[in-house]
Amino acid sequence: MNVIKKIVNKLKFKVCLQKAKFSSKKVLINFDPNWFKDKRVAIVGGADSVLKEKLGGYIDGFDVVVRINKGVEIIATQFEFVGKKTDVLFHSFHEIPSNMGGSPITPELWHERNVKILLFALNYEYGWNILNLFLLFLKNTKRRFKFSQLPKDLYLKNVAVVQPTGPTTGFTAINTVFNCQPKELYITGITFFKTPHNAEYRIVSDDFLKETLCVNNSHDAEVEYRHVKNLYLQNTDIIKPDATLELIFKNN
Repeated sequence: MNVIKKIVNKLKFKVCLQKAKFSSKKVLINFDPNWFKDKRVAIVGGADSVLKEKLGGYIDGFDVVVRINKGVEIIATQFEFVGKKTDVLFHSFHEIPSNMGGSPITPELWHERNVKILLFALNYEYGWNILNLFLLFLKNTKRRFKFSQLPKDLYLKNVAVVQPTGPTTGFTAINTVFNCQPKELYITGITFFKTPHNAEYRIVSDDFLKETLCVNNSHDAEVEYRHVKNLYLQNTDIIKPDATLELIFKNN
């Protein structure tokens, strides 16, 4: 019976894959590593470290500004710190209002803020959960909003670092951009949960973090941190952390 269930489930998954492929053919654009290759790239995350200095103008001066999940929402009130432009938005499509880790789908805001590329931070071919997020996004946006997703090779590189947990969107952005060979990679507002969240970005309780990182094993922030720190130590001419993350690298 278990064998039959597995076969049926596999067939259902294949059918849904075809549905996703057909439904997205007019809106899913191919990922292009040249978006980042040989560019000066700034990644702006949701940690409070981004609020230490008013570097919005400095951030907007990069060739490519990357934001993650709810990052566009804070521009209106914090642009002096986080900048105004968004060239690429890495998004999990994980829209659950009751979940502190959820990130709303806001195409009207993205259009208003001139987000140039929306990038699904996963790949729909890898598992039911991801496929369902992909299909739900298509449904909620009525297949009218163009976007891209991670190609298989870059998705698997991200997953390989953190297995058996899943990568956070911030880590995905860093590792993906780095693997596209940027000229410079500035990281701000990402501290791997070693400092609090920016309250305008997300209010997260200690209990939620404990459940996410320790109980559910959804993410492994320490593994992500060690990987990015090693990348930094081996590529100090490319990776430029903000003052807070640089201090964390030195002391941890």
